[in-house]
Amino acid sequence: MTKAETMNKIGFTLTELMVVVVIIGLLALLGVPVYIKTIETSRADKAVEMIKSIANAQRAWFLDHNRNYIMAYGFDSNAICNPLPMQVCEEDSGPIVPGTPSCHVLIGCGYLPPYDWDNDPWRYVVCNDAYPFECIGTGVIARACRKPGPCGGGQWGYRVDPNGVITPEGGAPQPK
Repeated sequence: MTKAETMNKIGFTLTELMVVVVIIGLLALLGVPVYIKTIETSRADKAVEMIKSIANAQRAWFLDHNRNYIMAYGFDSNAICNPLPMQVCEEDSGPIVPGTPSCHVLIGCGYLPPYDWDNDPWRYVVCNDAYPFECIGTGVIARACRKPGPCGGGQWGYRVDPNGVITPEGGAPQPK
């Protein structure tokens, strides 16, 4: 082979490059949905653990306070939910001021630790039968759904009954 022939053989042909691009595209086409599903399932697992904690806190409050659940309210933001300690935590301290967020009470009284609610991709709601706004029906003590917006309307989510049974909604994966 002469030097001129060798110079023409350096590099890849356009066909070879196109085959590589197609193969990489197919791998991405197959891999991206699996990756997204893995991320969503991981977030759902985290939501299930958080909703278990919230439901346990709600049940503990129920047992400590004459079998009365806290008024239903969403765990929406750090400003609402991560308060200074409260004075209404003792059984004989009197009623909670109407409109006080349940997350404020549960965290302020030590039933739940403070948490970064603003950056969680899920919305959490404490429920009771007297105020079933976002809980859709009776027999639910806590609910979780993906943000934004209120829970309900077929969103991915989970609900917890007074016995601690977690039920997925809207096609959410079964809890582990």
